[in-house]
Amino acid sequence: MMNRLGWAFICLLVSSTALSQNVDEIILKNLTARGGVERLSRLKTLCFSGIIQTDDMVLNMAFYRKMPGKMKLRIEVNGQIGITAFNGKEGWLLDPARNIGQPTKVSPEEVELLRPMIYHIFVFFDDLLVDYRKKGIKAESLENVRVDGKEAYKIKVLMPDSTVIYYYIDKTTNLDFRHDVAFTKMDGVIILNMKNFTNIKNYVIPIEIDSRLGNLKSTRMFIDNIQLDTDIDDSFFNFPN
Repeated sequence: MMNRLGWAFICLLVSSTALSQNVDEIILKNLTARGGVERLSRLKTLCFSGIIQTDDMVLNMAFYRKMPGKMKLRIEVNGQIGITAFNGKEGWLLDPARNIGQPTKVSPEEVELLRPMIYHIFVFFDDLLVDYRKKGIKAESLENVRVDGKEAYKIKVLMPDSTVIYYYIDKTTNLDFRHDVAFTKMDGVIILNMKNFTNIKNYVIPIEIDSRLGNLKSTRMFIDNIQLDTDIDDSFFNFPN
């Protein structure tokens, strides 16, 4: 006769398997709603532009992404242009507001700080959860919740750099409408609320994003131009000669 320890082990194994299947089912529903695993997997580049609105200013914004690791963010305010870019190996920035008037390379330590922040704030449309285990990402299903007036699945995503993201997925549309992001090297949690989803060539993306850090006032981003799979040369992301 099997002893209690044996039964406990089997119950734990069955429970863990069920939870794993549950989170994978939720993720598949989400990826399907956003365009499908195949569509997300074959996306090579995505560019969008729009404005970022705070209480006291409006900034023009353009973001460029080339999979898997290249990003460039361009911000313009009061005639001044700021740029933060990563080419997959190194990063550089131009930031007149901080008296960085010429393109300047950032240290590896700064890259490790800045890149995850920009990635998770602006790459809310990424294929992050496609084959997530192969990327060293862990995911688990938590309790279902009601948040922002919606019944939602809640899943916890643990990145290889220990960044934790809580996804809130609408049980009706299966779209993730909120991300709570906790970085390892920054105090507080960034909350992203995604609204007004649109379908661009069978790729579903929000065009209005509210973000805030902790209890600070929110910043609103409005996207008005989206381009998929345009050709972008790798040199576009490199440090200017």
